Amino acid sequence: MAALAADPFRPHRHKNTVLLIRHGEKKRDGSVGLNEAGKRRAKCLRKLLGAQGEHNVGLILAEDYDRKTKKRRRPFETVQGLAKDLGLKVDVECEVDDPKCVRRKIDQYAREGGTGDVVVCWKHSMLHKIAHELGAKTRPYPDERYDIMWTLRNGRVVKKESERCPGLDPQHPRKHDGDLEIDATSVIDDDDEEEEEEGSAWDEYDVETSAGQWQLGGLNELD
Repeated sequence: MAALAADPFRPHRHKNTVLLIRHGEKKRDGSVGLNEAGKRRAKCLRKLLGAQGEHNVGLILAEDYDRKTKKRRRPFETVQGLAKDLGLKVDVECEVDDPKCVRRKIDQYAREGGTGDVVVCWKHSMLHKIAHELGAKTRPYPDERYDIMWTLRNGRVVKKESERCPGLDPQHPRKHDGDLEIDATSVIDDDDEEEEEEGSAWDEYDVETSAGQWQLGGLNELD
């Protein structure tokens, strides 16, 4: 039987800054795509997260969408312009309800040497679940807001801030804005993390003893 793979084959603990944002505003009639405010927000993000800003974005993720009906395409449309400016391609391989896929994508990017910030643009009701998969506990993203960006580092939510897009968001911080408060339990404790290791890290490994091969997230490594 093949020997247990060494530490490099364990899931990578990424050190990248992760920025979680909601897609731009949607049309009131329920039709697909961004409304005019959403398009303005997408343009605002090109400046906020672009090369001239304070962030060094190296990976952009958005949920998968239906190529025929264009349903669930708002996250992609929100970051499409930003990706073009940065010479990146928006990764849309993860399903909307698959936070583990998001974590694997970030881990793979870091494992391959990527050191840039990661932008994750998603349906708002899934953002706290993605944060939890990345190690942080936080309240759900507020239903009525489109402007909040969560910053995660080392499995912690370290900042919640408004994007402050001109003409869309208040340009000065609101007093006592509870939506921007960092949760007291924003970090998964050691017991939770140990359970997470047992429940999601090692179960991604498939051992093919006859070939002596380990497989993780679609990447194969030989002993």
